[in-house]
Amino acid sequence: MENNTFYRFHQNLTSAFIQAGEVCMIWHRPQEDATINVFQMEQLVKEYDAENPCPEGSCYEVSVEGAIGFCPGAQYLTRWLFYPAMDEKSISDFVDDLYNKLDEIKAEDETAAKAETPKTADAQPASVPAAKFCPNCGTPYEEGAKFCMKCGTPRQ
Repeated sequence: MENNTFYRFHQNLTSAFIQAGEVCMIWHRPQEDATINVFQMEQLVKEYDAENPCPEGSCYEVSVEGAIGFCPGAQYLTRWLFYPAMDEKSISDFVDDLYNKLDEIKAEDETAAKAETPKTADAQPASVPAAKFCPNCGTPYEEGAKFCMKCGTPRQ
């Protein structure tokens, strides 16, 4: 059985971030006196790991609260890089960022939907012949008719 009071050790910052992200969505970055949210952190750790592989014998630690630190080899010499940030302003900024991301996704979806929609609602591809029978009552259309002569349904 796993004891949740211990730190967890990782060979790269990405896996440490994934573990920390289970309990925290916003971190304080003391070396820059700034906060960073989960979206910003995801980009940062990918770039960092690509440029800075973890040296042999070193690791990243994640506390049960979601803090992330670097351990150069001696377990008790951890330099904490990110602390959980749960102050009201950090949470408010994160929620604003989250809504902005959702708005961006919605705008992208709407743009994609418009690109897939035909220019006119009644436009049909040239290869599709006009219907010969009324979809409502099954009566054959008379040549050139715009409506069914039996039930009045517009021709499709």
